[in-house]
Amino acid sequence: MHENLHPHMKRIAFYRIGTLFDARHGLRLMLLRMPRFKAIALRWVSDDPQPGVIEISVHDAFGRDHRIIEKDIVTEFALGKDAHFPVGFWIEAEPQEQSGELVTITLPWSMSTTEGETQLTMSRALLRP
Repeated sequence: MHENLHPHMKRIAFYRIGTLFDARHGLRLMLLRMPRFKAIALRWVSDDPQPGVIEISVHDAFGRDHRIIEKDIVTEFALGKDAHFPVGFWIEAEPQEQSGELVTITLPWSMSTTEGETQLTMSRALLRP
């Protein structure tokens, strides 16, 4: 599956979503998607900064609950202060390393947990393409 990856591309936790053929250069290119992990929007925090801020809960591979305070645009749909919380959604993340079934990911868009963590260890079974 990963036989034609660029040498600088990590060979972990990417999901193949298709193949392109570049006839001009005679190359077969794989379309890869970064993994996504489940998150839950728990509550509306504030209207400022716009478009609004929500509290997000994420569970790592060890069952630890991490909280993230972030703009609501990280969800794939528009939330507002009148939304019916909790709301589940998926966040795309960059895989860093894999050890067996554990994958260390970097949170996207410079996000960090309320403890200042920017990387989490997730179970590969909980990641989705």
